[in-house]
Amino acid sequence: MKKISLLLLLSTLLSFAKGQCIDAIITTSNDTIYGSLLDTANGIYTFDSYNYVFALPKDMVKEHIICIRQATKTDIVRMKHLDNLSSSDLLKYTPGFYLRKSTNNFYLGICLLAGGLTANTLGFTYFKDTKAEYPVFAVGSIAAAGGIFFLLRSFYFIDKTGKLLDFERSSIHLTPNQDGDLGIKLKF
Repeated sequence: MKKISLLLLLSTLLSFAKGQCIDAIITTSNDTIYGSLLDTANGIYTFDSYNYVFALPKDMVKEHIICIRQATKTDIVRMKHLDNLSSSDLLKYTPGFYLRKSTNNFYLGICLLAGGLTANTLGFTYFKDTKAEYPVFAVGSIAAAGGIFFLLRSFYFIDKTGKLLDFERSSIHLTPNQDGDLGIKLKF
């Protein structure tokens, strides 16, 4: 009895560990589309390709490859609906992550710079010839310097976003050529 329950437990764990597969459809125009096959009824392939669901008639499909590879975390996140994503699903170090970080730094920098310049103006006009003139000017200068720092940091993150987007678009990979051999495809 213990062996049977252990075998059932092991098979159950393996079924959960299997994960999700990525299917592929090769169309008659030799385009390869990756995603998840939803349905093949009524002579139509219904396919979910990274949160874009479409249908193809069977005469447009040359080949359907089931479970061409295991889905990575990136694939699973791209195929989930946006409302179902949690913060643990969102990947770090992506162009979107750096744009959000840039936005936060930009707004913080603008607020600090405006507050610092306002404090400096008040220090020279309202507190002129009092003991509070220099401390208000010092606090305003520190806030303005912090604002400039965060503004420059936001521009750095925008530059980093652009570099990541350039890396995503340009690639070198192997593809079959017309002779049936492997060839190199450059994408810039």
